[in-house]
This record gives sequence, structure tokens and C-alpha cells, in this order.
Amino acid sequence: MKITIEEWAKRTYQGVEITLNVLNKWRREGQIHPAPERVMRQWMVDPDAQRITHTSPRLVSQIRRASR
Repeated sequence: MKITIEEWAKRTYQGVEITLNVLNKWRREGQIHPAPERVMRQWMVDPDAQRITHTSPRLVSQIRRASR
């Protein structure tokens, strides 16, 4: 069962407040894998999702294609 991106950030980064703007930036840049899904007006993500950093644009494209 998926959770909101805000809830995911609270669970993943306990004690650190991550703003919605930062979460949306990570989402747009493909840094959250598996990628969040838009459900109605909220972004939902797998509770076990991870943030991927230091990726090339080519790798991000490959991840996006694989998750479809």
C-alpha cells in the first residue's frame, strides 16, 4: 500500500523536516525510486522507496522506462 510523499519523507528522514518543494524537486528529477504516482491531488510512493542521487540523465531515463 502506497503512502503520501510527505509521510514517506517523515519515515525516511526522521527528525529532519523536508519541505514539499524539495520533495517535488526530487520527484521531478527522478531521484525517488520507484517513482511516485499521482493519485487525485496527492503524490503517493512505495513506503520502501529510496532517494537515488548522483545519477546521470541517461540512467534516470532508463529507470523511468523500466517502471512503466
